[in-house]
Amino acid sequence: MKLAAAPFDTGDVLTVYRYQVRYKPAIHFCLPITTFSAKQCDAIQRPFYKAMLPKLGINRNMKRDVIYGPYELGGLNLTDLKVEQLAQHVHRHPNQPQP
Repeated sequence: MKLAAAPFDTGDVLTVYRYQVRYKPAIHFCLPITTFSAKQCDAIQRPFYKAMLPKLGINRNMKRDVIYGPYELGGLNLTDLKVEQLAQHVHRHPNQPQP
């Protein structure tokens, strides 16, 4: 008797890989010198998340609290551009001691 296994769908693995290796570094590279408003940050992220979330099997209109929330609380742990921009500004502030 031969057992049939469901084919492994690599779509979500490749999508997460693209997010971690291509999108995140490209977006984060310029954040220390930008002054995007919250509305601009949302407009920058929207096309990517609208394309990426369905590939992960997630409704593209899911609340952003869940998308940006940590794994431990049931979130997807994706980066919010507004928060990351603020964190990088604080980290790079001239009065901050550099590591």
